[in-house]
Amino acid sequence: MKPQTLHRRQRKLLALLRVQQKVVTSKELAAQMEVSDRTVRNDIQVLNEVLASCGAKIETIRGKGLILRAADQSSAILNQLAYAEGSLQTKEERAQFLLMKLLLADKGIRADDLEDEMFISRTTLETDIRFIQKTITARRPHIRIRRRGNSIRVEAPEWRKRVVLTKIFAENWDYHSREGVFIQDSMLDGDVFQDIFALTKAAVRRSGLKLDDYDLVALAFTIAVAEFRIRTGHPLDKAVPVTQDALKTAGLIQRLLDEIEGIVPTRFDEEERRNIMLSLSFRIIPLPEAQPVPDCLRMLDENSLRTTDLFLAGMKRDYGVDFTGDGQLYVDLACHIFRLEKRMRFSYERKNLLLPTIKTRYIFFFELAMIIRECFLEVYGIELGEDEWGYFADCLIVSVDRAAKRRYPAGIPVAFISHLGRSDREMLASQVQALYGNTIRLLGPFSIYEREKIQAAKPELIISTVRLETVRTEVAHIPHMTITLAPSDDFYMSLNRNIRAIHEKIFFQELPQPPEHYFSPDLFISGLNASSSEEVITMLTRRLINQGYAGSSCIPRALEREEWSSTAREDGVAMPRVRLLGQPAKTVVAAALLRKPISWAGQKVRMVLFLAVSEEDLPLFGTLLNYLANDLCHKQKRNKLFQISSYQELMELL
Repeated sequence: MKPQTLHRRQRKLLALLRVQQKVVTSKELAAQMEVSDRTVRNDIQVLNEVLASCGAKIETIRGKGLILRAADQSSAILNQLAYAEGSLQTKEERAQFLLMKLLLADKGIRADDLEDEMFISRTTLETDIRFIQKTITARRPHIRIRRRGNSIRVEAPEWRKRVVLTKIFAENWDYHSREGVFIQDSMLDGDVFQDIFALTKAAVRRSGLKLDDYDLVALAFTIAVAEFRIRTGHPLDKAVPVTQDALKTAGLIQRLLDEIEGIVPTRFDEEERRNIMLSLSFRIIPLPEAQPVPDCLRMLDENSLRTTDLFLAGMKRDYGVDFTGDGQLYVDLACHIFRLEKRMRFSYERKNLLLPTIKTRYIFFFELAMIIRECFLEVYGIELGEDEWGYFADCLIVSVDRAAKRRYPAGIPVAFISHLGRSDREMLASQVQALYGNTIRLLGPFSIYEREKIQAAKPELIISTVRLETVRTEVAHIPHMTITLAPSDDFYMSLNRNIRAIHEKIFFQELPQPPEHYFSPDLFISGLNASSSEEVITMLTRRLINQGYAGSSCIPRALEREEWSSTAREDGVAMPRVRLLGQPAKTVVAAALLRKPISWAGQKVRMVLFLAVSEEDLPLFGTLLNYLANDLCHKQKRNKLFQISSYQELMELL
């Protein structure tokens, strides 16, 4: 059997067994694979037939479990079996594997050898290297991949190599696994790491310092990677900067490393110890819980407070959104900036796992968060990427939720209309209320004929057990939902969207005109022929200019905005946007269906909705953007959106 004939699931199973490097039960493997115990046993039979040809075997130890036995765990044949092109590894996973190989190599690696070891083509190898250069090495801590003929190597001082290794491990730590499996083909000894992790957790707990889970794991990996690199002859080759914050952690780190030296043969010199102190210093959450706001702010520095002021002022100036009344938000932002500056200066950019969700479902909050880019650059001279902007969007979203709780302390008023019997309607009401607690407050139940009472209750939302095909004018403006005796996941997802929309109404103005008012037949294109995002944006902005909606400056501004962060979504829609400065300027949405889907920052885009907002209408920016992202592009409408061929059909969909 050839390596590439293995099923993806079987390759993943082999990769997991290589990572474990110790006895593991089939039930544990089944849980990690999300398959049955029987499937694991069947796959092991297949794998053993293949492994026999390369001197390896998955051995069953009676009463204990399974373990992979191989004369050479890192052999090229095993790599081919586990990492064949088109198998379980995605482009991202291949890139990590390749980057690990390059980081650990003392000299350049031949491209031919990498192709053989990873069982990939030269084209795929070149694509993966470009992906690494674009997404990993170009960001902090800025390592470089150098090419000389057929040789490929990483060029970076030792401390930067360690930072990237730590980042890879920490971001692949499995919180769902009892063993916390961290990465395939790891160079770290699992047992040694678990000992280091246990000692690190205990030391942090005794110290009373507060770290979030990610930073605790990252600190343990920082120490484990240092231990491995020292032991394999790769000490630090550059002096470590000494900061006051780092020196404050000296006692904890000295005691912790002394304990670790008691269980490993490696010795940490003073330079190594200062490096770990520095790593801990920017991971500590500086503010104790339940601290009064003035006391919190006194614990932060002037630059973090100045950056926070610039950020809040920028959102108010550029988009008319005022968050200055939320004292807790101010503290959260200043605290995050305080830690972020140190992490960016001495370490790395942190991957934001929620970024795709934030950019899609909380699109305007992400747009607001982009303002931090200019503020951070002005105060610290450091460029932030979109992963970091996403964390600021999180703070803004939480602030909106706090404002909603202040406005509706007993919950959002929701009218419940039911034609059911008493027991059924009480069961439904109890079921919904139990899930949402004091987030919503159910009013009623009302009869379908009691619309005057419904109006008098002033609900923000109506839930009904019958379809309200026709609604009296006085309640037509209130969102309506239909609930069944067995509410589906779609119902709760829709309810969540409505709750979010009600929260956001506190900050976002209602549209003074219906949505169709902001579209124009002159700006609808069906079958647009373009091959790149730049071409699409340029064509649409030129049409805006030619139709008198915008001045010529909107072209470079729109392209610059797209360069900062892609507006392509995973659902096949792109939403480039621009703030129009000067005259002429009119708020409008240009819509274009592409003749053929194009690759747009890794997404296949079929339709483009280009939003241009005048300075006069900036308070409507968030409302319009949310409408396009969450209403027009909602799953139920999106498929119809891709089918339209005329402006009239678009209007009917709106």
